Amino acid sequence: MFSKIAFKNTMRSIRDYAVYFFTMTLGVCLFYMFNSIGEQQAMLVLSETQKQNVQRLTEMMGYVSIFVSFILGFLILYANRFLIRRRKKEMGIYLTLGMSRFRISGMLIGETLLIGIFSLGIGLLVGTFGAQALSVFTARLFQADLSGFYFIFSREACLKTVLYFGVIFLVIMAFNTVSVSRLRLIELLYADRQNEKYRVKNLWISVAVFVLSILCLGTAYAIVLKDGMFQESLSTAVILGIIGTVLFFFSLSGFLLRLMQAGKKWYYKNLNMFVLRQINARINTAFLSISVICLMLFVTICTLAGGMSISNLVASQNEIDMPYDISFTCYPVEDIQLPEDMGARMEEKGIPLGKYAKARSQVTVYMTDISHMEMAQGILNISEIDPLVRPYFEEEGVILRAVSLSEYNSAMKACGRSEMRMAEDQYGIISPAISQNTMMQDLARQIMEDGKTISLGGKTYTPAPEGVSGNSVTNRDYSGTWILILPDEAVKNLEISQRVLNLMYKDGVKEDEFLNTMDYELAQNASSADTAPIYHMYVSRQQEIDNALGVRIMVLYLALYIGIVFLIVSAAVLALQQLSDVSDSVGRYALLRKLGAEESMVNRALISQTAIYFFIPLLLAIVHSIVGLTVVNREFSILYMGAQMLEGAIFAGTIFLLVYGGYFILACLGSRAMLRRTRR
Repeated sequence: MFSKIAFKNTMRSIRDYAVYFFTMTLGVCLFYMFNSIGEQQAMLVLSETQKQNVQRLTEMMGYVSIFVSFILGFLILYANRFLIRRRKKEMGIYLTLGMSRFRISGMLIGETLLIGIFSLGIGLLVGTFGAQALSVFTARLFQADLSGFYFIFSREACLKTVLYFGVIFLVIMAFNTVSVSRLRLIELLYADRQNEKYRVKNLWISVAVFVLSILCLGTAYAIVLKDGMFQESLSTAVILGIIGTVLFFFSLSGFLLRLMQAGKKWYYKNLNMFVLRQINARINTAFLSISVICLMLFVTICTLAGGMSISNLVASQNEIDMPYDISFTCYPVEDIQLPEDMGARMEEKGIPLGKYAKARSQVTVYMTDISHMEMAQGILNISEIDPLVRPYFEEEGVILRAVSLSEYNSAMKACGRSEMRMAEDQYGIISPAISQNTMMQDLARQIMEDGKTISLGGKTYTPAPEGVSGNSVTNRDYSGTWILILPDEAVKNLEISQRVLNLMYKDGVKEDEFLNTMDYELAQNASSADTAPIYHMYVSRQQEIDNALGVRIMVLYLALYIGIVFLIVSAAVLALQQLSDVSDSVGRYALLRKLGAEESMVNRALISQTAIYFFIPLLLAIVHSIVGLTVVNREFSILYMGAQMLEGAIFAGTIFLLVYGGYFILACLGSRAMLRRTRR
């Protein structure tokens, strides 16, 4: 008998409280999808670097999932509290009919089990197919071969999902049991008549608090726009922003209704008066939760939009300053002489460079005694130079390096780029653009156009025509400093800074095979007589691309995972609060019908109330986000990443439309279903 009641109650809950089941199903789906990433690589042909990146991503997702489980657990517990509150009168009737509290608790446990099994089943089913789409997306990001694609069901992710959500449901069962044991019969029978207390606020106090909130928010915006993200003042801006947000919603209900009443023609039109009073009362009692939701929406927008933009910008670095397939670098060590020909030395050690490389070039980088300050002296106004690169021109210790013209042209020829032509008494400057930022290049051109002369070894050199190069003599020159291109004679007596061997692979060469062969041959031909190392480090273009893609995927997936979870929590709480408000106001809507309001008018009023309640916190969150994303865009632009937020904003908007809009529709449908029952 009790199992039948539990089953019928569960079916009724699925029909009437779609928000609860949608939230749990979506939570299970996301949890499974992002925890199955580790097994997706089984179907992908990945390099060793890519596999390591997937492994790091899997570990990161494991830690994030613990945090997510607490967030989802809180949300599900909150939603369950709403369902219990809605059913207090029903439980009171059960007690009146002689059912013991133990039986009621058992019935609730049975319902929770049925709900858990149902949501886990649907969520895992949807998540399994979603994980396949995520696999394809991951493969495209990694530019991996999908020829071996096949359907994967992650047993580990499934068990982890069942375990985490099983614990959540056990907590819910315990919560329901305790809740039922503490309720008195009189509270249960008259639960539908117990409304939240409405606290009337003085109009002028509300206006004063509103002005104070605007001042707090304005100050927070001004601080973060002026100082940026990486200053100590950020904590002050955050605190002021939180205080301003809470005060804004606290004051809103005190004068919002009075403000709207000023437009009498609009205020008395249709059921606007009723809708505004409902919203005013709701904000008055729930301003704190609305403030928290607004801040969560702000974090969600910044996470989704900023994460998408930053991940794309990381991907855009793939071809920057990496003109060679691989660069080997050797540095001077005490009195040990550098190998004169790094390629020949490798071949002596059994490494078949001719088998793997179609072109190679060696470049020796020298140290000069010319500083950036000396180059800029009399030409650039150092105080007007961007703060990020200004230290190069303020410290005499930041000196320029140099390469010979012949080795520079040899390197350019090997990688298929244009060579430089200049006379024996001229010089050029290498200034690779870091991402889309050409700041140092522009300064170099300004110096060259001004005819800056330099002196080395008692000889004077003048700028060569078109003497600023954006190319690099090695992969990933992170220093950001200039490198001089000098005639061969000018570098003979300079101190060596490093020697670089650049290789271009033959078509079809697999880098992992080449590196494994190199390691094997070096190990086989090692000798105790070896004092000079062949190389100290190497930078591979493919590995750099894989690492950049790994960072991109990690940023993107974390942004998606955390952002969507925060969005679900915010939207679900708003939907549940709206359903709770409609449940408490059923009698008011019934009274509207008795007073002659048409059903279509009542429905429009309901939709308007839901829309206003959903979009009031969203609008302030959007204002916060505009300021936040502006700062992020500026900061990453300064960091040579040229951030463009448009694509990220479109991406975040799409996610919001699907999730936030979905909850809005569910809240409207659930509210209408409650009102329809009152007509029967």
